[in-house]
Amino acid sequence: MDCCNIHRIVKGDAGERTGWRFLTDPDGDKVATRLMYVDTKPPRLVLDPRIKLVIHPDDVRFGFLIQGTLYDEGAGPEIVRMICDTLTVDEEGFVTVPFEYADRAGNFVRQDYRLKVSSSAVKRGANLFYYLQRASGREN
Repeated sequence: MDCCNIHRIVKGDAGERTGWRFLTDPDGDKVATRLMYVDTKPPRLVLDPRIKLVIHPDDVRFGFLIQGTLYDEGAGPEIVRMICDTLTVDEEGFVTVPFEYADRAGNFVRQDYRLKVSSSAVKRGANLFYYLQRASGREN
């Protein structure tokens, strides 16, 4: 039971408009009305600009960190991250890192990031947070 009638974010059905709704339900011999935010759209991820989409061949075995800001209707921006610890170099010399994250309503953002495998990339070893520990204006 929702004692405060505060708003909730719920996943909308396909074709439904995103936005605020009043949801009225019978509750025994009473009627309860709640303010709901129906979210039908997936969130959008903006990759942290410090993350470089390049990886040294020696670092492939350690995995890769994707971090960015998740923007979603009905909720404020939030920093999200995901670590992919199983990387495979393809024939073209790239690694594909799949990113998937659900917003509070259950809508998913899905995006693949392609990393160039390059011996000129910084060797970061097992430190997946290497780029995030650097000043944002500096290279390497």
